[in-house]
Amino acid sequence: MAAGLGAWRRSRKPRRAPPSRERATIRREATASGARDEAATCSHTQPGGVTDETVLVTGGTGYLASWCIDLLLTRGYHVRTTVRDRSRRPVVAAQLPPGHPTARLTVVEADLGSDAGWAEAAAGCDFVLHVASPFPAVPPRDPAALVGLARDGTLRVLAAARTAGARRIVVTSSSSAAAYPAGPRPDPITEDHWTDPGHPLARAYVRSKTLAERAAWAYAREHGMTDRLTVIAPGTLLGPVRGRPSYSLSVVERLVTGRMPGLPRLGFPFTDVRDVAALHVAAMLSPDAAGERFLATGPFHWIEDVAAILRGQPGARVPSRRLPGPLVRAAALFDPALRQVVPELGEEFRFATGKARDVLDWNPRPLADTVLDCARSFVMARSLVKA
Repeated sequence: MAAGLGAWRRSRKPRRAPPSRERATIRREATASGARDEAATCSHTQPGGVTDETVLVTGGTGYLASWCIDLLLTRGYHVRTTVRDRSRRPVVAAQLPPGHPTARLTVVEADLGSDAGWAEAAAGCDFVLHVASPFPAVPPRDPAALVGLARDGTLRVLAAARTAGARRIVVTSSSSAAAYPAGPRPDPITEDHWTDPGHPLARAYVRSKTLAERAAWAYAREHGMTDRLTVIAPGTLLGPVRGRPSYSLSVVERLVTGRMPGLPRLGFPFTDVRDVAALHVAAMLSPDAAGERFLATGPFHWIEDVAAILRGQPGARVPSRRLPGPLVRAAALFDPALRQVVPELGEEFRFATGKARDVLDWNPRPLADTVLDCARSFVMARSLVKA
């Protein structure tokens, strides 16, 4: 195992820290599995690295939420997070690196589908990161219910944050909420574009994110609080594994384990989860983020590009042949997860992320770093690849 781990290439090049109002320096920190993650330290904490401010992060067992919690605790914030069921409380701390300052972490029960618990969850919080959202791994039986849960859950969180007097609410949307406007696809897609819920490629999850974000902006305008709202719209999240692998990691998982027999002509705007978590915190703090929407994607890459990064790495069983479209469509009849994305075979999307870079000094890492960190974490966890 040790020899196999040592052979995973680490090609990260030093990057200059951005000359910004939210300047962050990167500190390397070991995770529970031994993989090394990035967390930022900044000047917004009090001497000694601790602040009296409290941040509510919704959906604490989720992939992105876990990284947001990690970063906030590292920066010295008190963090309150929500779980749907109290039995899930231990999962939140279990996903954090060992030795983390969990004394400043509180886990409370609140479900997006119910009013109960949200007022208490938001009470006394200075900031709110609304990260939680239903994400079905397979097409839902009732798409309207999925849309309703995402929209109504977002409104519940906003109402609680408004009552609590939170200074900034950062809502996690999705780049897909901009990707399918009516008419020809823009090139590039920007923050000014909105998905048409009636678009033929707008599956239930895409509609849920689009309509939930629309509802958030409408609520903010109605209550005169647009200056307290910021939206982050990330692409497909990749990065080091935490706990049970999330759906978005399935591309790397299938490639390194040999569960993908060939390479479909599918692609995504892959984004490192650590970079997206850092952008949420930057948006939470920056006055310039008030009332703004930010796309947070990496460049579009085909699955073939991800395979090329992984090919030849120890323990990885990466296919090399391309799967023809008709074969992929046939396979989707027996693979519900694949069925969700088959309509996007051959579709390419380009997103403009200059706004996040210019306003919040966002500097996402290269795809190769993200993919190798993701695969390496699978190996180190001994859960998927046996070296």
